[in-house]
Amino acid sequence: MPKLAQPLTEVQISKAKAKAAPFTLADGNGLYLAVSVAGLKAWIVRYRLPDGRNQHRPPLVTIPPYRSLMLVCGPCRGSSMRCQTRKDHACVRKTQQAAAIASDAKTTAEATAQAETERASFHAVSGRWLWLTEKRPVWSAETYRKARLVVDSNLVPTLGNTDMRALEARDVRPPLVSMTACTPALAKNTRQYVAGMVEHAINDCLRSDESTLRLNHILPTGRSGHMPSVTEDEAKLG
Repeated sequence: MPKLAQPLTEVQISKAKAKAAPFTLADGNGLYLAVSVAGLKAWIVRYRLPDGRNQHRPPLVTIPPYRSLMLVCGPCRGSSMRCQTRKDHACVRKTQQAAAIASDAKTTAEATAQAETERASFHAVSGRWLWLTEKRPVWSAETYRKARLVVDSNLVPTLGNTDMRALEARDVRPPLVSMTACTPALAKNTRQYVAGMVEHAINDCLRSDESTLRLNHILPTGRSGHMPSVTEDEAKLG
């Protein structure tokens, strides 16, 4: 049967002097007096967690303070220390759990915001609009093919990451003006496509009902002159 450690007396504690290496003196009930090379003294307690693991208080940490613990009678010091240590451990666990819950809530909020941002991007909204348009018997297969080609080739590269919740007419103007220089008729069709996507975003609760874009006069217009027809009499006049 192992020999039980006797509680240290105040004289033994005060006479514990520094040595060449740190050492401990058993006080009983899992409590030890640790003496460092510099002569500093602190209590170390061995206790068991609910999961069965043994733990040690870190060196030079006194709970309760070293001198106040000396006032507690020897047989009660270990019990008092273990009780305080368990309370500290429970407090730490509660703090860690609260921090973990807060971290999880923050991570969830950030993930939700990121998903909502991706859902509101021009690329995502245009894809959903094209999918719905394809399902409706509004366009022919060739018209749908051209619309998808225009969206993927001319709009998505420029506006793909733009948030449809904040899309403005000035954001749409550059790609439409660029298209007008080469294919004016296609640019007009594309303007209608953008208007349809904005309406889809409104129906999808990404924009308010009053947030339609004014795109009627967004395309550049050239001055068109009138060329009179040549009559037969004017031809004879040479």
